[in-house]
Amino acid sequence: MNWQRFKEAGRIVLFLVTSIVAFVVAYYGVTSFVDSRIEKQINDADFLKKLARNARPSLVFDVKGSIIADMGAVSYITNISISESPNDSLTKVISPVDFLAVEPVLEPLDGRYNIQGQRGKKFDWVFNLSGISTRLREGSALPPPREKQRFRLEIIH
Repeated sequence: MNWQRFKEAGRIVLFLVTSIVAFVVAYYGVTSFVDSRIEKQINDADFLKKLARNARPSLVFDVKGSIIADMGAVSYITNISISESPNDSLTKVISPVDFLAVEPVLEPLDGRYNIQGQRGKKFDWVFNLSGISTRLREGSALPPPREKQRFRLEIIH
């Protein structure tokens, strides 16, 4: 028997096994490092605010046009004007800073309305809201008075 051949073959096997183990350890080390960095970033409140502002900018306003909460949409809007019609409907004119190719999403947070949006002058979007009269079921809550109703506007870009 040639012990020299076995010794050489043993070195090659040892080298291969060591290389594979080193690769696996390096792979798990790198993935663990990257995962910890991602986890740290995901749990960072400032990053989440920034992400929400860029991904789905929106704002909450009341029937006077006062902005109650900004989730990134204020930088897209120059003005919100609201006018009340005698037939229990509202007209809201949203004036964006730049052209919005897609109609913003307007939804009532209090009360129920039929909402129809259309383009207005220049970059404006005009929303006509007509009230839906609903029969109150026993035990259901009344919607808040009109002067306390709020709306959410989301910019789609």
